[in-house]
Amino acid sequence: LLNTPGESSSVVTTLDGYQMARQGRAGAALAIAAIGSFVAGIVSLIGLVLLAQPLSNVALKFGPAEYFSLMLLGLAAVSGLAGKSMTKAWIMTVFGLLLSTIGLDNVSGVARFTYDISYLYGGLEFLTVAVGLFALGEVFKSILH
Repeated sequence: LLNTPGESSSVVTTLDGYQMARQGRAGAALAIAAIGSFVAGIVSLIGLVLLAQPLSNVALKFGPAEYFSLMLLGLAAVSGLAGKSMTKAWIMTVFGLLLSTIGLDNVSGVARFTYDISYLYGGLEFLTVAVGLFALGEVFKSILH
């Protein structure tokens, strides 16, 4: 209701819930979020039960070429989501790649950009960073208004 998600799964809920709360319909927003979460949980559970075996068989066949293709698809998606501003796309891509290098290297075990802080050895959790950046944007927007 404050346009700041409390967890990664509620990021999308904040988009509509905040607008409804501003219109005085906070109770309805919470009810819709709870019911939607329940229905989505049941549907995803059924999907997981039905698709876990076939998807795991496909995932086990992934090799270096497939992983490279997935990374290339991710980088291309950033460019496509940036819209008209290619400068913004490049900045987002480079910033994301820089954040992903923090932690222990999987191959050599060398610590990269950890600065002897033990919490950084595991790297940065993607969802934590995403929720934090979402919340920071809302804080800065509130400060400026």
